[in-house]
Amino acid sequence: MARLPEELVERVRAASDIVDVVGEYVALKKRGRSYMGLCPFHPDRTPSLSVVPDQQFFHCFGCHVGGDVFRFIMEIEGMSFPEAVKHLADRAGIPLPDLEYDDEAGRRKNRLKEAHALATRYYHYVLNASRHGETAKEYVHGRGIRPETVERYRLGYAPETGDALVRFLQKRGFGREEIVAAGLGVEEGGRLADRFVGRLMIPLEDIHGAVVGFSGRRLDGGSPKYVNSPETPIFKKGRFLFHLGRAKAAIRRLREVVVVEGPLDALLLAQEGLENVVAAQGTAFTPDMAELLGRYAERVVLAFDGDEAGERSAERAAPILLQRGLDVKVARLPEGLDPDAYVRASGIDAFRLRVLQGAESYGAFRLERLKRGLDLGDAADRARYLEQAARAIAELSNPFEREAHIEAIVKAYAVPKDLFQASVRRHLEAQARKAAEAPPYDRFAGRIHSSDAGGRRRRPRTAYEAAEARLLQEMLARPERISEIMDAVGGGWITPEGTALAAELYALFYEGITGRELVPKLMTALEDPALKDFLTELLLEEAPPLSPAALADLVATLQVYPKENELKALYAERSKALDAGDFARAREIEARARAVRSEIERLRRRA
Repeated sequence: MARLPEELVERVRAASDIVDVVGEYVALKKRGRSYMGLCPFHPDRTPSLSVVPDQQFFHCFGCHVGGDVFRFIMEIEGMSFPEAVKHLADRAGIPLPDLEYDDEAGRRKNRLKEAHALATRYYHYVLNASRHGETAKEYVHGRGIRPETVERYRLGYAPETGDALVRFLQKRGFGREEIVAAGLGVEEGGRLADRFVGRLMIPLEDIHGAVVGFSGRRLDGGSPKYVNSPETPIFKKGRFLFHLGRAKAAIRRLREVVVVEGPLDALLLAQEGLENVVAAQGTAFTPDMAELLGRYAERVVLAFDGDEAGERSAERAAPILLQRGLDVKVARLPEGLDPDAYVRASGIDAFRLRVLQGAESYGAFRLERLKRGLDLGDAADRARYLEQAARAIAELSNPFEREAHIEAIVKAYAVPKDLFQASVRRHLEAQARKAAEAPPYDRFAGRIHSSDAGGRRRRPRTAYEAAEARLLQEMLARPERISEIMDAVGGGWITPEGTALAAELYALFYEGITGRELVPKLMTALEDPALKDFLTELLLEEAPPLSPAALADLVATLQVYPKENELKALYAERSKALDAGDFARAREIEARARAVRSEIERLRRRA
């Protein structure tokens, strides 16, 4: 974690209106005192994200994630708190000092990024200003990559010398372990060698523009065509999409993203003006990738290579994207062509018109693919196809699309509609059972600030939890009553989150913070994301002022809670004494239990 002066954090907060910031990612509509929109943190079909401008916080009624403007940026951009502050400071034009990390993990990641920045400069120099890069320059020219694209994407070349980058980094203070940990060097027979040799080097930038890895392409057509950086503390293949950082603004504007297979495809399409393009890097598509795209897009067009492998990749990726709630289309390229080759042969306008605009729904694509290898004139093959088609239609989330495909198949194959609908319904029910049994996808897994609160279904509060929540709301809404409630409750809060929130409120009260700055200060003080979720949930609920009598009733309810736990423990102890035949001890315990019951009755009369 990097240290930032509190006054600087508050200055950035004041310059970052939460409605404006969230509105850059989510379409918001005013509703009463708040703004509502589709939540970017879970599949959301009806607006469940609430943004409250007067207190500068957000909360989702669906996945229960909430917090201030910094928490929103941390979650949507996958940043740490200092990185989120810097991001918003840059947006507001507020200069910040360089981040100084006071933890080992932060320092280590920073060093790995520094190594990648130096490697990018080195490879770029070799391509553009060294005799070792001549062959690579010819290759780049032959692929139609323009000089300005080489500069924009900082393309480079890894020479064939075998250890040139290693020696370059060592001269600049990087040790053997650091170079290996960065994925830039490998141990070979006791010596340290370059991982990438004789390859065109494409820097892999994270969503913030920092180079975190490389994709190296062979120039001679040999295999493997691409070698990518290994997983490191700063590069996770399953959570990475090439070009997303550069494309996110266009994707957000168009609400659509084009996904291709290779980084050169994405780079060359972007060069021709198709800005909303990303590449999956040849890696199996993952729920994390779908979650990344769902932050910015509503529609996904899969434009994979025009071969069997490309179509299989589309079949694997589409269900993951559909599960995220995205509209998925599949663009078919002519046999043997990838997007780059198509554009070089026919131009970007033809690619937009014939390939992208001609993309078909995933449902239509899947139903067509199911016909492969079947003789639909044969009764057995036709029955097999209809059963597989029913399963595929059941996987579609849009009921209108399901109905359209049902009608088309019933008409095309003269099958009774009620029979085919029953088959679809059977598969829908099976999928619903499977979904109910499966653990929910953890969108926070592996994050710097992870939480088990996101996506968790809230159970109803018990009477004790409701009393605690109402007293906390009273302190939040009317800080002048913090002292009164603090005297009455003290440390008698009953849940871990209630105890933690009350402790922070007490501390801020002692610091003299009781006005409009209370909630923003509290958001900053609560480091646990689950506590921010709890806080924003309380802030959104209506909390009319408590009368003195109502407040006393709630305090008494809290005081009953530990007494009831004590009584349960006494009953358990008494049962053990009776089982052991120790009747004298049982009588003694019963006397203590009577005293506790009397105390509970007294408290309940007050309540």
